[in-house]
Amino acid sequence: MDEWLDWHGLRQEPDRLPVVLIQVWGSKAPSCNDFDPSQHGTMDHRSAHAHCRNSCESNTDLSAGFLNAEQALEWDGPPLPECLIPLLPERMDREHFAAVGASALRLVGLRVDTECVQCSLPGGVSLLQFGHPTTELTPTSATRRWIITGGRLARLESSYGSITFTWSMRQLNEDLWRHRLTARVEGYPSRFIPAQFSRNPLRRAVAAAYGWYHGVVTCRYLKRLSCSLRAQSREVPL
Repeated sequence: MDEWLDWHGLRQEPDRLPVVLIQVWGSKAPSCNDFDPSQHGTMDHRSAHAHCRNSCESNTDLSAGFLNAEQALEWDGPPLPECLIPLLPERMDREHFAAVGASALRLVGLRVDTECVQCSLPGGVSLLQFGHPTTELTPTSATRRWIITGGRLARLESSYGSITFTWSMRQLNEDLWRHRLTARVEGYPSRFIPAQFSRNPLRRAVAAAYGWYHGVVTCRYLKRLSCSLRAQSREVPL
């Protein structure tokens, strides 16, 4: 798959982001066999958010001049249907990068395919690139890892780090499972972060603001994806 994502619907209805994103990468929500969402009803994600109050754990470290961060969110509920698990790596990719694009107020174009993600300005200037994706799937987990390959937003370094998206679940009792979504960035040399400790209050403030922005956007992605997955755990027949 290779397409330019359109942020128009995302900006108009941010509260309905999960629905819009599903429409971006597929004509309907992922399904099992002949499951048809129209026959089972669809959840209004505004009401779904009332049941998605879990707080997002956010840890960000800028001390070494690189962004090292992990955001995570957990919830308890029924297991995710097995047929949806192979779809999760692509879904985590697209929903995360769509959240990033939406937060940039349509100033950043995003090209997503199976081997590369490219974030660019309208004139074609590459801001950040991701490549060499790896995927791991088990009956209870899905992981997608991208290597950051460069771009104008990264300082020139020998390595640009990586970003990893993970979903997992573990059984608590006969009917209840604990789900966990994480997004982890390791070793990203952002130009917003000084390569060495700086006493300049402006540079330190910019770095702190960047770390905060990263955490907010990532937690927003995790919360919205978790709400969508919770709805599908109830809607898709096992």
